[in-house]
Amino acid sequence: MAKQPFITISNLVEYATTSSAARRRGIIEQYHHPQIYPFNWHGASEAIFSGRACGSPGIEEFIDSEKSRLKSLRTGDVDKDKRLQHVLELVELLQVSDISKVVAGAIPQSTADLPQDLVLEGLVVRIRPNLKLSRAKEGKRFREIGIVKCHQLTSQNLDENSAKVYAVALHMYAETVLKDSDIQPDLCRVYDLYADKLYKAPSSQKRLRTRLSDTAQEICDRWDIIGERMGERKSRPRKAS
Repeated sequence: MAKQPFITISNLVEYATTSSAARRRGIIEQYHHPQIYPFNWHGASEAIFSGRACGSPGIEEFIDSEKSRLKSLRTGDVDKDKRLQHVLELVELLQVSDISKVVAGAIPQSTADLPQDLVLEGLVVRIRPNLKLSRAKEGKRFREIGIVKCHQLTSQNLDENSAKVYAVALHMYAETVLKDSDIQPDLCRVYDLYADKLYKAPSSQKRLRTRLSDTAQEICDRWDIIGERMGERKSRPRKAS
């Protein structure tokens, strides 16, 4: 059983917006029963997104190199190569997508010096921010700041409702890790890569912040109970066939 209540920002948003009790339970269960063979593809995809957004020198060469590397790992078995093929298609989509709109009106910066997580009501939420945005504002001494996240899941499409929850979570994260900064909601943005849509945090957030806090508290309250029940089911002897 996983000891520390932990969830990704995508799963937090899904939990907060789904009407399915079974799906909410399933989200918690997956953290008590993680993948047996983890496949880490985040690093390259996030480097590509950030590199293209920031106009990093050599980013196109890096993308071509990553595509070649992924292709060299293919075994020829369609089932075994399914996830690998998905990552290759993701990299190719990142290469051709118009990422310039994600940073419109602001200057993008690396988030390498920022924490990956936000602790909300005792729940560790994995954010993995992709970009920090900043812009000058007439009459203000300090630059306005925001956070960008690229949503890369084909299994979870964002809509107006879930995207607002997502962007507000980014705003809450930014306020926590950049305490002395002037965080602006329209600079806290989530880009749905597969839908090619950009969403920004609304200026009115009280209701959405409450929903996120309540969701985090509910997950923590259910965490041990669900984990214990999974352990009990696993320990039960199988019936003879």
